[in-house]
Amino acid sequence: MQKKLNLLQAFEFSAAHYLRQDGSETSPYGHTFSGWAGVAEPMSHAELQTNIDAVLQRYTHQTLPESPGPEPTITTVAQTLWDDWRATLPVTLIELTDDDGLTARITHNQSTLVHPGQFSAAHRTYAPRLTEAENRALYGKCANLHGHNYRAEVVLPPHAQWPTRLWDEFDHVNLSSDIPDLRGRNVVTEAIAELIARRAPEAEWVRVWELPDFFAEYHRADASYRLGRRYSFRAPHRWAKVEVTVRGELDSRTETAYELGQLDAHCLAAIQKLNYPTGDSAEAIRDLWIRLAERLGASLTALRWWPTPRQQFSIGE
Repeated sequence: MQKKLNLLQAFEFSAAHYLRQDGSETSPYGHTFSGWAGVAEPMSHAELQTNIDAVLQRYTHQTLPESPGPEPTITTVAQTLWDDWRATLPVTLIELTDDDGLTARITHNQSTLVHPGQFSAAHRTYAPRLTEAENRALYGKCANLHGHNYRAEVVLPPHAQWPTRLWDEFDHVNLSSDIPDLRGRNVVTEAIAELIARRAPEAEWVRVWELPDFFAEYHRADASYRLGRRYSFRAPHRWAKVEVTVRGELDSRTETAYELGQLDAHCLAAIQKLNYPTGDSAEAIRDLWIRLAERLGASLTALRWWPTPRQQFSIGE
């Protein structure tokens, strides 16, 4: 079954809205909003940008509508943008982010809020069920205590209760020893994402970035895990970036969902064999999906391609 290809274009605009407190309105204050609008192919990025700009003229430097209910204002604005763009575009996705990093995500059948977070912490990548020699061979220096500046995204329904002070438990601690739920485990990114999901009971899924080019996700509905890797490479006349996401089951010995060395080997081999007979990014991402599927099989769940920082193509989830 052929996967649908989506085009995404970045946008931004500045506007004002009121902040309600205890049922009353304060003076309006401004935001610079940014985001992505996605449509199903076929459509050029130039045509998509023209349609986006036409709608944004009605929002830029205006006072935005307030939420009629308990939803955050950004959800209301994103939904209004969705309705306006749907009048002229086969829009499939809108992601709208405010100055604080809160993101409203709208698709055909779902509306969610993506809450950002960050914390700095130490840990060991060390599987207790493996021998010392096996851990050293598998993880190298990462088997020693080391630290990361983690970034996280917690995805909740618009009306969900946000757990206050969520990140305090994880910030400036040794995750391997200071958090009881992680003691005696291999404190890989999958384990951290799953624990954050438990601490935010209404979360639909959680993504944790351990490095700028590596993340793990935990999805509550089916208790499943995803791993994602980003790769930069030379495309015709420019640098391009791709993000590959795979799904996996936790290995009982290592507690990891996919072996990263193996994932890198498959992805880099597929990227190196790409050709660009016409320099067409849409053609290239389809070619890459096919090559990755041959190597990764059913574990391949999503592929994103940035031919420029303001343009994306996506296939899969």
